[in-house]
Amino acid sequence: MIDLGLTVAELWSLTPYQISRLWKRYQARERGRAQNMAIMACSYLNSHRDTNQMPQPFHLEQFMPFPEVQQMQAPQPPAAERQIAKLRAWAHSPMSGVVVRKRRDAA
Repeated sequence: MIDLGLTVAELWSLTPYQISRLWKRYQARERGRAQNMAIMACSYLNSHRDTNQMPQPFHLEQFMPFPEVQQMQAPQPPAAERQIAKLRAWAHSPMSGVVVRKRRDAA
């Protein structure tokens, strides 16, 4: 259950735009709370870590539960490269019906 601080009557009186703005404000508040907890966890673990077993320090992003932060950890290739990779995979699949042959070099 999510508490937006509204009564049922107040919630039903809002427009869709107002609800979306209220939801974004709620998400920002929760993201801030999660960031505060992540800072505490990261600080505690970095101050108590064994540098022989864990030479790299922990990073704040490792403790953030939100997907948009986790997506930043693993960068995606540019859209054009992803599209080309998908097309190549499709062209080489037996379901495509496309016969892919290697070019013969003109000798």
